[in-house]
Amino acid sequence: MANPLTLPSLPQIDPNLILPVLLFVVPGFILYTVFAAYMPRTSKDPSARILHFLSLACLNLALWFPILFPLSHTPWVQTHPQIAGALAVLLVALVSPAVLGVLIGRSMSAGQRNWFWKLVGIHPLGLSKSAWDYKFTVIGQNKRPDFVTIFLTDNHVLGGIYSKEAFASHDERDIALLWQYHYAGDGTWLPIEGNQGVWIRGDQILQVTFWDCPSLENGRPAYVKAPISKYFPPGSRTETRP
Repeated sequence: MANPLTLPSLPQIDPNLILPVLLFVVPGFILYTVFAAYMPRTSKDPSARILHFLSLACLNLALWFPILFPLSHTPWVQTHPQIAGALAVLLVALVSPAVLGVLIGRSMSAGQRNWFWKLVGIHPLGLSKSAWDYKFTVIGQNKRPDFVTIFLTDNHVLGGIYSKEAFASHDERDIALLWQYHYAGDGTWLPIEGNQGVWIRGDQILQVTFWDCPSLENGRPAYVKAPISKYFPPGSRTETRP
């Protein structure tokens, strides 16, 4: 007779640790994760990251304490302690950090245009992982796109439109442009017929220059003005790549 299947035993969890983790670790993790989606952050070692989670969780609790403490003495809470406690944990540990993360993330991506950062005299650029991440994150959240000229390591120059539909990775430093344009001379770039974008590998990129771009409300712009002669060394070649 075959031996019955035995499942591995699960690690024992101290019940006394559940509430502290829900209040002092989970909110910080959620808050950090949400606003890091808006503005990539500098990598931290595990010990520093735990301290960061704890700090954000304490900030979250500090905002709710003046509200929850008076409510804890109301008759309904006194007669329904379990329901009130569960609702408080759900609100403080899950809902509040997510909302705060969105607010902080949107505030950071707005940069100095946001009144709070002007008031405290801090620019979110110093809080982001790199200038690359900051610039492309801001463009990705702007309604108006940028036209970019990309100088490659092989002396070719590519041009195209970067908007919230495009993508620039934070780790590989590669770029996927919404549409590619070719250089027609005299600082004029024209769209490539039938082109649906271009991907440029990160290790091929030497320099990226950003230019004003017409709105995309009426579709692909018929042309873009972006001179290259003053910003790239002699011998640079513009190229139409599929």
